[in-house]
Amino acid sequence: MKRLFSLMLVMVMLLSVGTEVFAASTGWKDLTVKDRVRYENGNINLKELGINIDEIIGFDILKGNKRDKVNFSLEKDKVEFETELKLNTDYRLRVITENDKINVNFKTEDLPVIKETGDVIVVKVPAMPEKGFKWPYYLRIPSNEYKEFNKSIKRYLMVDMLNTQERIEGGERLTKFRMEENFLLSVNVAEELWAPLIIPLIPRSNAYYNVIDKGVEDENLVYEHQLDRDTVFLKELMKDKVIGEQIKLSYQDKGYDINDFLDIDKQVLSMIDHAIEYLNKYDHKVENKVMWNGFSASGEFANRFTLFYPHRVKAMASGGAMAGTIIPLETYKGENLIYPIGIYEYEKITGRKFDLVEQNKVAKLTYMGELDNDDTLMYSDTYGKVEREIIKKLFGSEIKSRTKNTLQVYKQAGGKGAFVYVKDTGHWASPQIITYLIQFFKDNRDSESPVYKLPADDQIKDLLKVEIY
Repeated sequence: MKRLFSLMLVMVMLLSVGTEVFAASTGWKDLTVKDRVRYENGNINLKELGINIDEIIGFDILKGNKRDKVNFSLEKDKVEFETELKLNTDYRLRVITENDKINVNFKTEDLPVIKETGDVIVVKVPAMPEKGFKWPYYLRIPSNEYKEFNKSIKRYLMVDMLNTQERIEGGERLTKFRMEENFLLSVNVAEELWAPLIIPLIPRSNAYYNVIDKGVEDENLVYEHQLDRDTVFLKELMKDKVIGEQIKLSYQDKGYDINDFLDIDKQVLSMIDHAIEYLNKYDHKVENKVMWNGFSASGEFANRFTLFYPHRVKAMASGGAMAGTIIPLETYKGENLIYPIGIYEYEKITGRKFDLVEQNKVAKLTYMGELDNDDTLMYSDTYGKVEREIIKKLFGSEIKSRTKNTLQVYKQAGGKGAFVYVKDTGHWASPQIITYLIQFFKDNRDSESPVYKLPADDQIKDLLKVEIY
């Protein structure tokens, strides 16, 4: 059975109550752990250091001379760290046993070497607030199965957003398994393109708030994986006296700090920058732009991130989210096309004026199954009442006609892209569209301007209805 020790329950005999900074201790025995300790799921064998865990009566962890908030357990002669430790950092365990007072000094590992080995490598990069991201991300290095087919071609990092309703712990484990075992759409595409892939490990909080409009209650849920309106305008929501308190408490009730969810798009951009630097340190030679590949909620994220940062995206594919195509207009038929319907608030969000020419330099492919009836319009986690009413008024309530109307206005406004209806397919990616996605990304890697071609494979032409604007 585990002997659990919380940092908040430090033994009185070890520490001065209320004191966070400690001078060098006297009368203590100093020990040093020879090997570096893993920053993720690390452990130290205390028995090998001559410490009997059954005799421990006081224990805490310091980083420098300050107590650190680290959760840990003692089991089978080891201290096991349940909180991720900082990379490449000096720590000290302060241990009191029945007979001794001991300082155990150790240092954590840095990020692992990711030189190409020919095998799949999956690395969890921890949160680095100093680098601009408060959540970790997974980085996958592909195997060399398709290397020969991708030689002498520009190499791009592929990005997909986490898309799970699990708590972050469960979603993280599932994502790692899928990245290791190729059980994910983006993994399959990236593997065949011989492209590294990152997936940010940002939770879906399901934080909520209520707005009373003309006596009618309108519940809104924040949908981070979709980069929805609430996610983008979270800072403004916090400033509202009533809504701000509701939403802060909602995040708190779900075990999160609302401040960690601010500027999600910028956090993901910082992850991208870090991943590119990390990859190129080990000679993977990836470009500064990325390829986005998302489906459903993560397809919406791909589309919306590309809208904000077209200068950083080479090509984008968004599946199961065609009705959410963003209109490159500020107003239409007397309505302000607020985010994420159109670009009315583009400068407010990005600090830059909207540039349609720049947007159209990004190769964009959007697709949906002809049998897909997964309509998110009426759900409070995807749209608020204001957006919903504008969409219904301008484009209609039924998903298929609404999608058709949305694409027609997108085309009339000068938007470019390829839009694909997949026959005999619902809310999933068929083998045929996956083949076409791979073709699309390959066509655009070395091209200076977007390339939109019909399917090259005769076996899938009849199953994909492609419209190129």
